[in-house]
Amino acid sequence: MLSVYKQNLKVYLTSKPSFWFLQITGWIVFYIQQYLQYYNEFQEIHVMVRWTISMLILFCITLLLRYIYRYIYHKRTGFVLITLAVMFFSFFAAMLWLLFNAYILSNLLIIITNWQIDTFVPLNLPMFLNRTFFLAFPIVIWSLLYFSIKFWFDLNEQKDRSEKSSLLAQKAQLQMLRHQLNPHFLYNSLTSIQALIYDDPKRADLMISELSDFLRFSLQDKDKLFIALGDEVKIVEKYLSIERTRFPERLEYIVNVTEQAAKVEIMGFILQPFVENALKHGMKSSSEKLLINVKGYVEAKKLFLEVKNSGSWIERDEKNGSSIQNVRDRLQNTYPNCHKIYIVKNPNSVYVIIEIDL
Repeated sequence: MLSVYKQNLKVYLTSKPSFWFLQITGWIVFYIQQYLQYYNEFQEIHVMVRWTISMLILFCITLLLRYIYRYIYHKRTGFVLITLAVMFFSFFAAMLWLLFNAYILSNLLIIITNWQIDTFVPLNLPMFLNRTFFLAFPIVIWSLLYFSIKFWFDLNEQKDRSEKSSLLAQKAQLQMLRHQLNPHFLYNSLTSIQALIYDDPKRADLMISELSDFLRFSLQDKDKLFIALGDEVKIVEKYLSIERTRFPERLEYIVNVTEQAAKVEIMGFILQPFVENALKHGMKSSSEKLLINVKGYVEAKKLFLEVKNSGSWIERDEKNGSSIQNVRDRLQNTYPNCHKIYIVKNPNSVYVIIEIDL
């Protein structure tokens, strides 16, 4: 029972509440605290009205600060710059709040209600600065809480994504080994080698070498979440080379990856499922020789991966599409809001384009 309570507490602490819930609740608590602290003063109606309106204005000012702080936070400016930004914008917001209270709100209430209200107008610059620093205190606290809460929940989200990405990567490795190294794949490859031993010993020897290299490349990075695109391409090339040896009259392929793109670190086994899909469905739908074109390049600070095959689109069933869905899930967790997948279905060709922000 205790473990269940601990688990529920962990979920509660790491679940992300909405900004509006925290914003409204926080300022209501602050308002009640001020009311209890200055209870005697709040017995006068004009003090209560002026303070309530003033708190609503402060509420709106912090909403403006939210958009400024969110922009600064997403820029990853660092602790020092964030601290300086909090000090500067808190002081500036307090100055606006003081000017509103001293010159606008009080005089407006005097004109509308004829109440005798102390306008609290600062008589000189030192007094103005002193009151500004005093009013800046709750805004500084709000600002620090904003960044602290945002950092805390973003840290937990990043941790969850990392754990989920690791689990998905492990699942992808198991799927790859099951899908690529399954008895059916090895049986077809060995059968082709057996047939070539007598008819074409050189091709048989080449296919054995390619199969060996494919297995080696597939297994050497099995524990890595991220590998260079160039290493991923080696696996794809060996796979396609084996299949072309099996189907010399039915398959042709082109792999064109730029030197810059080959150095980019990507999550492992991102291309292989799409290439296998292109081969399997392309063989069924292409009336002539199947052509598979694999491209990788960097443009406008984005990595583009393209897999094109001749033939037409074939609707996949759930079983055949599981590896593709796994890639989609891993992309979403590894590159949240930083990637796109396009599938272009032409009458005589199918494109899969993966776009990843660098």
